[in-house]
Amino acid sequence: MMNNRKNRTRLCILLTGGLLAAVIGFRQPVFRSEARDTHATLADIYDDDGVFGYVRFHDNSGEKHRNPAKKQADSSSVPYQNSEVDKLGQVMSDQLNAAFGSGIGTRADIQSVSAEELSQLNADLNRASSGNWNFTDIRSKITFQIPRASFPASALDSSTSLFYLEQAISRFPKLCCLFTLADLTLDSSYATFLVYSPIAKDELRTITLQYENTLNEILLVIKNNPSMTETDKLLYLHDEIVAMTEYSTGRTGIYALDCTPVGSLIYNLAVCQSYAAVFNQAALSAGLTSYVLDSSSHAWNAVLLGDKWYYIDTTWDDTRPTGQGKDYVKHDYLLVNDAVDANFTAMHTLTTLYSSQFSGLTSQLGNAFQSFFPKERKITSQMGYLGGLFYFSENNSIKSWDRGSTVNTYSNIPSASARRVAVANRLLYVSGSDGLYQSNADITALNKVDNTAFVGMYEAANRLYVSTGGSYYIYYDASTPATSAQPNPGTSLSPLITPYPLNPSGSANPSGSPAATYGKIPTVPPISTGSSSPSPTAPTSSFSPNPGTTTIPLTSATPTPTATATSGETSNQDNADFTPPPQTTIKKIKNKKSRSVFVKWKKVKGSSRYQIQYSTSKNFSTKQMRDSLTNSVKIVNLYKNKTYFFRVRAVKIRRIDGVIRYRYAPWSSRKKKLIKI
Repeated sequence: MMNNRKNRTRLCILLTGGLLAAVIGFRQPVFRSEARDTHATLADIYDDDGVFGYVRFHDNSGEKHRNPAKKQADSSSVPYQNSEVDKLGQVMSDQLNAAFGSGIGTRADIQSVSAEELSQLNADLNRASSGNWNFTDIRSKITFQIPRASFPASALDSSTSLFYLEQAISRFPKLCCLFTLADLTLDSSYATFLVYSPIAKDELRTITLQYENTLNEILLVIKNNPSMTETDKLLYLHDEIVAMTEYSTGRTGIYALDCTPVGSLIYNLAVCQSYAAVFNQAALSAGLTSYVLDSSSHAWNAVLLGDKWYYIDTTWDDTRPTGQGKDYVKHDYLLVNDAVDANFTAMHTLTTLYSSQFSGLTSQLGNAFQSFFPKERKITSQMGYLGGLFYFSENNSIKSWDRGSTVNTYSNIPSASARRVAVANRLLYVSGSDGLYQSNADITALNKVDNTAFVGMYEAANRLYVSTGGSYYIYYDASTPATSAQPNPGTSLSPLITPYPLNPSGSANPSGSPAATYGKIPTVPPISTGSSSPSPTAPTSSFSPNPGTTTIPLTSATPTPTATATSGETSNQDNADFTPPPQTTIKKIKNKKSRSVFVKWKKVKGSSRYQIQYSTSKNFSTKQMRDSLTNSVKIVNLYKNKTYFFRVRAVKIRRIDGVIRYRYAPWSSRKKKLIKI
């Protein structure tokens, strides 16, 4: 990644074969005594920006299997056909689902890994690589029994089975807890895949559900905004993952968790292998075409736009100068080709196996986004999407971009240092040295909700994080609890990823240092604001939030003094009047210039905010949602010569016993408007 990072060495067994010019075979002590033939794929030393992978192969079937690295290159316009990867991933996902619930059929077998077994595993890795491996956080192992007919015929060796394993993990959310360390055994009927995990046996189900729910929170913005283009979605997902994840550097020891998808999305501490996998799952869930690619020491993503491929490297965009906070989000490596510079080219050269599997991709890389606005403008803040615009901070000002040539600067916001903007729960939040404001998308209603001086702010998975210096803490959490399979209340949207049910006994509370909480449900760790090097920084050693964190008083949209951690909460005896607000009515819809409309409705007493739905379908089968603190809103980027339908409802919100509760009025009668200008 950065040149100075190459001076730090840590052994890594890469996820692909052919890294030492050819697949290297080793005869090793086997996991099962009956295995007759064992092969392992290894790689060389890598710097901190690396990936891990190791599969030991045991062939008990007496058959010879061809090496798929020698197969003919695919010459189609889509360089890699993922049907076999998806077949394998679906079988593994279904077996895990059956193991977690009451499914019928073959179930994955989940067992704990003892300290003695982990010690032996590390010893085996060290003998195979002449290295110094010492994983301390491998907690469980999951055995998948896969009929030979369902196991990809081209993956019947160690190098390619490892390739298929990484691709499956990066495509299927239910495999989020799996580590690319495995043991593949063949017999005449089955391929048995034993895969290790850093998550404890009794927490696999809960952490997997929490992962799926968090992924759904990220995807809700895309689900709520069907007019987002593919480029919009990629920019939004890029900024979400860069903001929420911290690069794992400066840590003592070697952690499997850093390489798994949950490392990034749940524990917010990861290496490139995790960044790329999470981005891949999010992009696929949003209907985009994306793959994880590997060089000899790095992992990133390739996405398809039109008939051209582009690279997105969320890991490299998560580097920041000394003293910059987590809300420093770069866009230098968003939608690029492999010729950004010599260093980028060297670190993004596909391995032999990946070059074979993704044949033709490098010759189809495009350059249409060389002047893409966030890159050309050198924006270094998270860009939040709301109402057809991307909002960002620049030079202590709040601005919006219409995805074209228009940039708006909001001069009605008071001057202050450390000015930041974030989108959470379909509202804007503006922070700075003068406090925190809540606003509509057009920033016509700017309500101060906290007087605390905040030096940093970002949003991730519908949680708002703030910093007064040194660490970031959750200020406002509008995400769905992990015990629910539903999206945010009132959205009437089904999740893009469908989680399985969770019973109340599936939860656990963390305690102690990050290492002690691996395999447990984490709270979000406080994040350091900077480091002494350009590398991404590691979180502090405690997961405990700051007890002085302030909280938005959700019962009122009017300015209030600085709140305490319990402000806005309501005692049970005050809940008698927490009933749904009355129905409102739409009073005016006026078509404005530039494909926009102004909508106004009747005020409702006691409401905390309003929700506006609009759609080109009279039954709102596909719709977009906006929230407003006032009784009017401007909606932009509509389609000209299309008839839109609108409806509004009031929402009452209270924090009761630490949980945000919602009450919804009935929807108003719908009104329609033809967009003529």
